[in-house]
Amino acid sequence: NMVEDSLAFGGPAMVFWVCAGACLSRSRTQRTSSISPPAGLAVVLGLVLAGVAFIWWPVFSRTRYSDQAMRYFQARRADLAANWARKAAQADRLDGFAPAGLAKLLASTGGTDDRANLLQAYSWALQAIARDDRNASHHQLAFGIAIALGQQDPDEWADKAFAHASEAVKRDPMNHRF
Repeated sequence: NMVEDSLAFGGPAMVFWVCAGACLSRSRTQRTSSISPPAGLAVVLGLVLAGVAFIWWPVFSRTRYSDQAMRYFQARRADLAANWARKAAQADRLDGFAPAGLAKLLASTGGTDDRANLLQAYSWALQAIARDDRNASHHQLAFGIAIALGQQDPDEWADKAFAHASEAVKRDPMNHRF
């Protein structure tokens, strides 16, 4: 398994099980097909390559970029960590965790005084919500960032913070942190 939790996500799991089923299936009857064996092999090979290009490669790239961001963050190079985290968020457009990670990084490195960093963090938190609306932690993240932004401008951010808090509670009502 080259990508952590790859079979836990729908796309890689689908490709794996379709390929596994194709390998394990056996025909009990003789079928005549209008497709010759080399053409059938080309179709299967094309489907596998398409699966790699559109499903596996974005996940692999995101994981690689996220690992690089983590290394720079551990080395206390927040600027480079943010660049790699941004690449990770852009590599896999279906994943909500990469933009959420970037939002956390931007919010934590800038502090509550750095409005530009907080606005970028809020934008990435909204991107995480857009990619995975059912995840309550993304709404909680946006709530925390909106609260930090509200310290400078309470009128604008109070309603946004409340909306994110209510969405987080709606999605996970049993979570005591909300």
